[in-house]
Amino acid sequence: MPAGPLRTRELTPWLIGGVAAAVLLAVAALRWATFHSTAYDLAFFDQVVWNASVGNGLRSSFLDYGFFGQHLEPALLLLVPLYRLHPGPLWLLGAQSLALGLAVVPLWALAREWLGTRRAALAAVVAYLLQVGLARAAGFDFHTEALAVPFVFLALLGAARGSTPILLLAGAVPLLCKEDGALVTIGVGLLAMAVHRRRAGLVLAGGGLAAGTLATLVLMPRLRGGAAGDLIDRYRYIGATPAAVVAHLVTSPQTWLGHLVSAPAGPALLLALAGAGLLPLLRPAALAACLLPLLLALLAADPFQGGLRLHYGLPAVPLLVAAALLGWRSPRGRRLGAAAPALLVGGAAATWLLAAPLPWGPGPDRIELGGLDRAAAAAAALGRIPAGAPVAATGSLLTHLADRPVVLELPAGVGVAWVAVDGSGVLGSQSRAAGYDAAVAALPGRGYRRVATGGGVTVWHLGD
Repeated sequence: MPAGPLRTRELTPWLIGGVAAAVLLAVAALRWATFHSTAYDLAFFDQVVWNASVGNGLRSSFLDYGFFGQHLEPALLLLVPLYRLHPGPLWLLGAQSLALGLAVVPLWALAREWLGTRRAALAAVVAYLLQVGLARAAGFDFHTEALAVPFVFLALLGAARGSTPILLLAGAVPLLCKEDGALVTIGVGLLAMAVHRRRAGLVLAGGGLAAGTLATLVLMPRLRGGAAGDLIDRYRYIGATPAAVVAHLVTSPQTWLGHLVSAPAGPALLLALAGAGLLPLLRPAALAACLLPLLLALLAADPFQGGLRLHYGLPAVPLLVAAALLGWRSPRGRRLGAAAPALLVGGAAATWLLAAPLPWGPGPDRIELGGLDRAAAAAAALGRIPAGAPVAATGSLLTHLADRPVVLELPAGVGVAWVAVDGSGVLGSQSRAAGYDAAVAALPGRGYRRVATGGGVTVWHLGD
């Protein structure tokens, strides 16, 4: 078979990718089935896609404006036909798992192209699958930026093999997955320029910059009716609008540099680099391409985002892995010999054991998979709620109730006809601190009566 950006003679990456995708989907589906998924973000995205599938547009009852005003993610439209066949969040989890797993196929080919050996390709794939950013994202519901991961490797493969169409088309995919995917697209363009002297990389980087600027400064504010949006609060210490944030980054670097060296941003950055075996440091141009999506997260005041927890470290993962391979490929990396792949795989494995959200591990945000024994009874109780009826529920239940026009997370929403409460203990202290206990205790006095219980779930109905 002739070589090409989309062709490989080896079945190994397909087998590895298929197994990885199956494992990721099994974990995500089990987490959902045992009521450990959350309103933010699985129920949120599930309702958005469901609304689009029934002709309501990309909307969510969690927002006062259209979804594109919160996140510009046209890639979600690809899932709408699947929801017309049968709605449910497993489509989202399946698409994410498939993208993350099969990303090893273009990565394998890219490593062979850059480093020449099958052993190097295997090391690259193992290191990618052990990235903490990937593990944390896969263990926390669904996020559209995961769909872009394989296309980052594919775009770089196109650059390596001199295919401008593949570079440009695949490199533009992150723009369709999220507005800040523009930073990933810029990073891909910078790598194509620095490593392969591809002028198309300059076009891609410039297009990413223009698209990101248009989306965040013009289009999304208009869709929100001029409102700044709630996500800007995470950068309020720098500026009150996206434009003000950018201006402050340029004119007052001391503010954000101090933030970067403190916790949680500083340790998170070190963890990300350690997970790539510190090899990106051997190729500064490649490291610079990774820093754009990393900085967006690290500069946030939100401890989860600033600490690259949950899904926030995922956009930079493919660029970090690519930068590690380029560091290995550099003259200094070549001089390391067998130590280079050992650093890459060893760094990824060590950080994975330390910080991935393993059920038995020490890392933060450990995933929970227990409770399958209660799933049938809990589902039967939720089955008492009529299809399409407005519901207020605890976040762990909303991922099973989101395919309807109105869903709200307790303590908000008390007053709608149906309320579902998960009393099994999966709720965190955050929910209780937000007034959950008080809202539930007040239900009988507000005229609600209990109509179903099972598996730790209680369903309440307002009225006769």
